[in-house]
Amino acid sequence: MAYALLLRLEHPLHGGCAMKRRDFLKSAAAVAAGSAISAPAVWSPAKAQSRQETLLIISESGPNNVDIHGVGTNVPGYEVSWNCYDRLISHEMKTVNGTQYYDKDKFKMELADDMSVGDMSATFKLKKNAAFQDGAPVTAKDVKWSLDRAVSVGGFPTFQMGAGSLTKPEQFVIVDDHTLRVDFAKKDRLTIPDLAVIVPCIINSELVKKHATEKDPWGMEYTKQNTAGSGAYRVVQWTAGTEVILERNDKWIGGPLPKVKRIVWRMVPSAGNRRALLERGDADISYELPNKDFVELKDAGKLDIVSTPFSNGIFYLGMNVKNPPFDNPKVRQAVACAVPYQKIMDAVQYGLARPMFGAPADKSTEVAWPQAHKFNTDIEKAKKLMAEAGYPNGFETTLSFDLGFATANEPTAVLIQESLGQIGIKTTINKIPGSNFRSELNKKVLPLYINVFSGWLDYPEYFFIWCYHGKNSIFNTMSYQSKDMDAFIDGAVNAAAIGDKATYEKDVKGFVDLAFADIPRIPIFQPYSNVALSALSLGRDDGWGSDLPIAGGLQKANPMLSLVLKRLLLAAPSLLGVVVVTFLLTRALPGDPAAYFAGPAATKEAIEQVRVKLGLDKSLPEQFVAYVWDLAHGDMGSALTTGQPVASEIRVRLPASAELTLLALILAMAIAVPLGILAATNPDSLIDHACRVVATAGVSLPVFFTGLILVYVFYYLLGWSPAPLGRLDVFYSAPPKVTGLYLIDATIAHDWDVFVASLKQLILPALSMGIFSLAPIARMTRASMLAVLASDFVRTARASGLTPLTVIVTYAFRNAMLPVVTTLGMVFSFLLGANVLVEKVFAWPGIGSYAVEALIASDFAPVQGFVLTMAVMYVALNLLIDILYGLIDPRVRIEA
Repeated sequence: MAYALLLRLEHPLHGGCAMKRRDFLKSAAAVAAGSAISAPAVWSPAKAQSRQETLLIISESGPNNVDIHGVGTNVPGYEVSWNCYDRLISHEMKTVNGTQYYDKDKFKMELADDMSVGDMSATFKLKKNAAFQDGAPVTAKDVKWSLDRAVSVGGFPTFQMGAGSLTKPEQFVIVDDHTLRVDFAKKDRLTIPDLAVIVPCIINSELVKKHATEKDPWGMEYTKQNTAGSGAYRVVQWTAGTEVILERNDKWIGGPLPKVKRIVWRMVPSAGNRRALLERGDADISYELPNKDFVELKDAGKLDIVSTPFSNGIFYLGMNVKNPPFDNPKVRQAVACAVPYQKIMDAVQYGLARPMFGAPADKSTEVAWPQAHKFNTDIEKAKKLMAEAGYPNGFETTLSFDLGFATANEPTAVLIQESLGQIGIKTTINKIPGSNFRSELNKKVLPLYINVFSGWLDYPEYFFIWCYHGKNSIFNTMSYQSKDMDAFIDGAVNAAAIGDKATYEKDVKGFVDLAFADIPRIPIFQPYSNVALSALSLGRDDGWGSDLPIAGGLQKANPMLSLVLKRLLLAAPSLLGVVVVTFLLTRALPGDPAAYFAGPAATKEAIEQVRVKLGLDKSLPEQFVAYVWDLAHGDMGSALTTGQPVASEIRVRLPASAELTLLALILAMAIAVPLGILAATNPDSLIDHACRVVATAGVSLPVFFTGLILVYVFYYLLGWSPAPLGRLDVFYSAPPKVTGLYLIDATIAHDWDVFVASLKQLILPALSMGIFSLAPIARMTRASMLAVLASDFVRTARASGLTPLTVIVTYAFRNAMLPVVTTLGMVFSFLLGANVLVEKVFAWPGIGSYAVEALIASDFAPVQGFVLTMAVMYVALNLLIDILYGLIDPRVRIEA
C-alpha cells in the first residue's frame, strides 16, 4: 500500500448480538491525511481548502450518546469516546498480516507519564502539561472521579471494569495532585489491560459536576450530549441520526497530533448510496458496505479495502443444551456435520472472514482463540449421528436470528435451514427484531440461533469465562454446564495470574478441546471489520360545540371563524384519544427497553436500575399520568436512542420533512393537474391514455426504488446531482434559522449560494416522492373535471360563446378544485409521515426515519411524540382544507 492503515483496531467489545465495528476516527484521520487524501472536485478555492483539511466518513448509523458510560450507548457512541477522551494508558499497535492491530501485551502512556506496576498495585504519574479541551489541567482528582464513576454507574461500564477486578472506588487512591494508585483486588492479569480500554476514560470532573444534580450525581445527562475530555478531537456539532462533526484538539498531548483538522461523519442509511459516494470520490471512508460490494469494488480497483478480524470474535450457531434435543451431544455433533460452512463463506461472506472449520484431523490444538474446529460438511456422517442419537427421522425446531443484521444473517439462516433439512431437522426461521433479540437471547430459551460474540480483551480464558463457564453468564447463551470445563477455565485464569506458563497452556488446550468435543456452539467464521477508502481520493492532486353560545354568536359575525372554532373543538377529543391510544400501543411493543438500553453486558440488577430510571417500574396509570403531566408542560420526554429531548428532535426534523414534502407536492401538482385537465378535456385521446399510464406507473413504482434509480442515473452515472448526503453539502453552513426550511431561510438571509445548494439536494428526493404522488392527484383532477364539464352551467357557458380557455379555467376548474384540494391534503399528510424510505435513501434527517428507528428500538417517547405531532398536523391540515373550501366555494362559508 502507498499509505498506512487507517484503522485503529483497539479492542472489540462484547458483541452478544451482532457484529461490531472496530474502527476509530483518530488514526483514520491522521493516516488518511498523511496519505494525501484529497478532495472530490470543488468549485472555489475557499471550499477546496476546507475540503483538503476535512475527512468525510459515511456509515449506516451514528451515535445515540457520546458518553461511553451512558445508558445504552451504542457502538458509534463508543467511537466518539475513543477520539474525544484519553485514558491513563492505551495499547501499542502492531502489524498482523499487513494490517494494523492492537498489541494486547504492550502499553503506551496516554495521560500517564509513567506507570509503575507492583505486586498488588499500579501507580500512575500524570503528564504535568495535560489539559482538558477547555484548558483546565488534568489532575489525579479528575482521574479518581472518572474511575469511581466507571465502577459505580452500573450497566456495561461497571460490568467491564469488573472484568479486570476493578469493582470499588476504594481501589483508586490519590497520592498527590499528579499521582494516582490503583490497588488490585486480587492478582489478575486482566487488570492493567482493562485500564487501557475506553471505559476508564478520564473526564473533566469539575466541568461535569457543574451540571450534576441530586438525581444525576455523575452528570450523565450533560455528557450524553457534550464531550468533556482531553482527547485528540472534540465534538462541535451533533445532529442525532444525521451528522457528527469533530474538530482537532490542537493542544492534545496523548500522542502524535492528527493531521486532519476536521472530521465530518455523515449517516447514509442506503448501502448503495455509500458505495456510489465512495466510487465517485465524494466520501473518503465508509463502514458497513455489504461484503459483496467490498469484494467487487476491491477487484475492480475502485476502492481500497482494509479488512481486520474481530479479535477473539466468533460467528456461531448456538444450541440450548438444557433441553431436548440439543441436550444430546450426538445431535449437536450431527448439526456440526451438517452446517454448510463453505457455502456460507462463499455466498454470504464472499471470503471476507476467517474460516473456523475444517482443521486437519492431525492438527494439534493451539494455545490460542479463536481457532478452527475439525468438523466439515458431511451429510452422511450427520445422518448416522442423528440415528445414533435416537432421531433417525429428525425433529422440528426454530432457527432464530437478529433481523437488525439481516444482510448476513438471513442468507446464512436459509443455507443452514436447507442443509439441516437434509438430515431431517425441519427448521422454521424466526426473525427477531434487533431491539428484541438481545433480551430474547438472554432469556436462554431459543433452541437454535445464529449470533456473534467478541470481547474487549483478547485472551482465550476471557472469552471462555463469559461463554462457557458454569457460572452461566449472560453470554453463555447455550446454558452450557461442565465441571471439567470450569476446572480448565479457572486453572488457566489462576495460572495466568502467577505466570505458570505450562499449566496455562495445558488448561487452554483443555477447554478448547472440550468445547469442540461437546460443541454447544458451532463456530462458523471469525468476522472481519471491513472499511473502504475511496481510491479516487487517494493521491490525487486536486357532536361538540354546535349549540355553544360563543359559537352561535360568532356565526352571525364571522361564519369562517365559527367554522374554525368548531373544528378546533371537535379536534380536542380526537387528540386526547391519540394520546391514550399511542401510550397504550407503545407499551404493547415487543421487547424490553430496559434490557435494550442497559447494554449487552448488563446484569439483571443493572437492567432493573435502568427500568427504575426510565420509570418503567411504575404501573401503567402512573406512567400515563406522568406522561400527560409532562405533555401539559411541553415536555415530550427524551429519546433513549439519541439521548435528545423529543420536542427538540421534532423541531429540528419536522422542517426537513415538511420542506421535502412540500416541494414534492409542488412538483407533483405542476405535472399532475395540467395532465389531468388535458386528459379530461380530451377523453380517450393519446393524452388521456398517457395520463393513465403515468398515473399507473407512478403509483406502481416504490418510492425507494425510484429514488435509487434517480441516484444511480443522475448522481452516479451522469454526475449532474450532488451527493445524496442530506439537506446540504458538508461544506455549506445552514442558513440562520427562521422557519427551519432552508430555501425560505436562505432567501430571507439573501444567501443564494446556500439556496442553490439546498435546492440541488432537494430535487432528487422531492422528485422521487412527487412521481409517487402523481397518480391520485392526476386521476382526481381528471375525474372531477370530467364531472364538471358535463354539468349544465358549463354547457350554458359554452352556449354563451365563451372561449374554451375561459370555460375551462374560470368555470370548470374552480368548481373541480374541491375534491382535488381534499386529495392534496390527504397526499401531503400521507407523504409527511410515510416518506421514511426516501429519507433513508437520501440520508434525509426527517421525522419519518426518526420514528421508525425509535419504533424498532422500543423507544416510547419518540414514537409517542411523532404520533401526537402527526395528529396535530392532521387536524391543522384538515382545518386548512376547510378554509380553502370556503375561499373556493362561498357556499361553504354560508353553510358554516
